Order: sequence, then structure tokens, then C-alpha cells
Amino acid sequence: MEMLTPPICTFEGLHEWTSRMFEKLGWMVLARDHPASIQCYLKSLQYLQSQIHRKYKETQDHDRRVDLEELGKQVLSLRTFVETHMILKPSKQNKLVQTKNKVKV
Repeated sequence: MEMLTPPICTFEGLHEWTSRMFEKLGWMVLARDHPASIQCYLKSLQYLQSQIHRKYKETQDHDRRVDLEELGKQVLSLRTFVETHMILKPSKQNKLVQTKNKVKV
């Protein structure tokens, strides 16, 4: 079986991808009750961050490297927000329902 190499991302492509991930955050807020969607979004952010890091290592131009650092910081802030505010934790109401059904959290 042949190993697939990841596509090479351009600087402009990474910038647009980061912008789309910020837009998609609004949809994730609406999908808050769907943890699978949020987990998928988080994995997309992690993959984007790895591609930015890969491009940073390949890039020699100082200005581009600074721009890539900024993109990386933006993606990190998105990841931090999602991980701290959107990963579903059982609410008090869910705990009550689970306690009645004798399911431990």
C-alpha cells in the first residue's frame, strides 16, 4: 500500500484556511449540543496548526515566518477557546438524570 504524502500548503492557503476556521467557530457555537462536530472541528484545528508549523520550518523568509507565527498564535487561541469553553462537560441537569438512572459520571 502506497503512503500518501500530505498536500503542500501555500502561505495564502494557510491564511485562508485559518480565516475559514474562525468563521466555522460560529457554527460550532450553534452545534454545541453535538460533541462529535466539536471534536471534528478541534481535530481540524490541530491539523491546521501542524501544517502551519511544517510550513514555518520550510520557510526562510523572515517576514513570512513572522506571519506564520501569527497564524499559529491565532489557531492556538481558537484551540484554547474550544478546549476550555466548548468541550461538553456534564451539566447539573444531566448529572441528575444520570444519577436517577444510576449512571456515574
